[in-house]
Amino acid sequence: MIIGHVGVAFATTRFARRTGIFWALFASLAPDIWRQALEDVKYGPWHANLYSHAYPWVVVLGIVLASTAWIVTREAALAIILALLVASHVALDMISGWKPLWIGGPSGLDLQHMEQAEFVLEACLAWLGWRLLPRTRVPRWLTNKATLFALIVVQGTYAISYYRARPSEIRCIMYPFAPCWTKL
Repeated sequence: MIIGHVGVAFATTRFARRTGIFWALFASLAPDIWRQALEDVKYGPWHANLYSHAYPWVVVLGIVLASTAWIVTREAALAIILALLVASHVALDMISGWKPLWIGGPSGLDLQHMEQAEFVLEACLAWLGWRLLPRTRVPRWLTNKATLFALIVVQGTYAISYYRARPSEIRCIMYPFAPCWTKL
């Protein structure tokens, strides 16, 4: 899930008026940014996901981000909202991904095996967040329909390029209407 997190950040700026859009975007994507940083320093994908998307590490990430926001802005409400946005990232990823919530804990629903359903869910979250985006408190380019269109196109392109066939299996584009994985 990528643009779904962006949609949540957009909606947050509507309901938490003191939350700036860039703080909200950073907080909603913080676990993915941290995971990428971990992978760049040669942690494997499993460890990077564990230390960025699983408890207790996501709580630590939320506290670090909230503390940073509080030190910079001295606004406790903003700090709390940003910590909640980090937690919302994990909640949404439990729907779309298959990452353990903690070591040995439950994993997500793995909606990524149904690319069309995940894409529709993400597009709906992005559209709803974009519709709730307060037009007067954000940069004008964010409120443009072209921004929403670009987000959806980027997500679709990412989904097509990222979910490549598993070894010894063929990807079926017809899922969920036909079995997605076929053994060779």
